[in-house]
Amino acid sequence: LKNEEEIALLTAEAYFFTEQYPEAAQHYEEYIALQDFAATSEVLYRTAYALYKAGDKYKARQYFQELALQQDAIGQLASYYTGLLYLESNQKTLALTAFAKAHQGAFSEELQEEAAFQYAQVSYVLGHFASTIEILQQFQIAYPTSQHTSAANALLSQAYLYTQDYDLAIDHIAQLAHPPQSSLQIYQKATCYKGSECFNQNAYQHAIESFQQSLKHPLNKQLATQAHYWIGESYSALQQPAQAIAPYKHVLQHTASQETIHQQALYGLAYAYFQTQHYAQALPYFVQYAQLQPPQIPTAWRQDAIMRTADCYYAAKAYDQALQYYDQVLQHQPAHVHYQKGIIYSLRKDPKAAQAHLKVILDNYSHTVYYEKALVEIAHKANDQKSYTAAIQNSTSTLLLTRLPTPMQQPSKRCSLTPASTYSMPSSTQQPPNNSIPF
Repeated sequence: LKNEEEIALLTAEAYFFTEQYPEAAQHYEEYIALQDFAATSEVLYRTAYALYKAGDKYKARQYFQELALQQDAIGQLASYYTGLLYLESNQKTLALTAFAKAHQGAFSEELQEEAAFQYAQVSYVLGHFASTIEILQQFQIAYPTSQHTSAANALLSQAYLYTQDYDLAIDHIAQLAHPPQSSLQIYQKATCYKGSECFNQNAYQHAIESFQQSLKHPLNKQLATQAHYWIGESYSALQQPAQAIAPYKHVLQHTASQETIHQQALYGLAYAYFQTQHYAQALPYFVQYAQLQPPQIPTAWRQDAIMRTADCYYAAKAYDQALQYYDQVLQHQPAHVHYQKGIIYSLRKDPKAAQAHLKVILDNYSHTVYYEKALVEIAHKANDQKSYTAAIQNSTSTLLLTRLPTPMQQPSKRCSLTPASTYSMPSSTQQPPNNSIPF
């Protein structure tokens, strides 16, 4: 019987050290079954490892879990593999505990390093960003030459990103001598999200600076396009429409017409030209935008684009087209439309029609800025027609106005960039080198 036990063990060892793990596992288990007493920890570890490599994960984990209770080198190794097996069965919280124990073991520094990195990855996936940051900061101090340095830097940057601590993420990556592409991708995101944050806080100049930083590494083309768009929006918000033109044009050149951001850039570029009094250049963009239909675009924006199309035709003295477009938005912007139509009919030497539209404003829209304008216009017309009494009366009415004007505003916008993708764990888990396996 003793010879049978020894033969089983020797056979198992021979298969194990030639990496024929299914055969090794079979003979190790035969050997263990023949024992009247417990096998040594080394034999039990090699049995567990052979089962692990042979694909019998359930049995392997049973052996590793028992060995992990030991406070020695084998216990540290067993804890590590227990963590790997928990990961493979998607039991991440249990894996975290196992990796923590392996990291605390003081018998193999190399294994401590591997366990610490695995712990950080699992902690991140579980959404424990604060602990991820803490362990990775410690990891970088303890293992400055680790093979995982690049991945650890990327993971740390990503953790900063998802705690919305964009400044830390940006500064961390900026300090890297040779940041890998994965870190530069995070840098692009962090600077873009920082720009979004600044925009929503009305800090438009800082938003521009952050978005421009993100364009230093335009690895994600979609995010780069959004950065260009929000640079345009920031310049528009700063009342610098001339500077907004180029970013809007970039968006139009790099997006398809059916994309929402393309449509928004149409509107932005049209307004940039409009506000720089380049009405002929603004016109085709307003026309394109006005041809879109809800729900593609907000109704209020479409109505505004139609009205601005009319304004551009008015500026070009194409009065027939202007009147057609003004009629389309009469019910939405009645004071503006009646005033503009009054001016057009006046220019066309039709004082009766002009007077009728201006009078609508006096009768119904005294709360708007167009009320004062209509009074002035009527006064001018009366003066031209030598009706001095009417002119004086309307001029006096203008002076008596005390209400503040409420000029029409562009519909407000809010930058909605948010972290879009989470860090995914590597598909294959790390293993300690073969020389860590005790013979």
